[in-house]
Amino acid sequence: MTLVKIHVPELICSSCSMAIEKRLKKIPNIEFQIGIVTRTVKITYDETLVTKEVIFQQIKKAGYDFDEIATEQL
Repeated sequence: MTLVKIHVPELICSSCSMAIEKRLKKIPNIEFQIGIVTRTVKITYDETLVTKEVIFQQIKKAGYDFDEIATEQL
């Protein structure tokens, strides 16, 4: 399993959170936590089932730019 943490500067309200959540829910086999106060999203996924690029593409489709903060193997 891999954990990736991203910073989303425009993540400022529940509507923003819901837009990202809606996109991420389309990806099977991932878990995520959205932090509005910290403007971060933590995503846990299995690299054999989904790629980081697929996850990032969905966040971009939601209309948000982001910076990758950290990636670690669990």
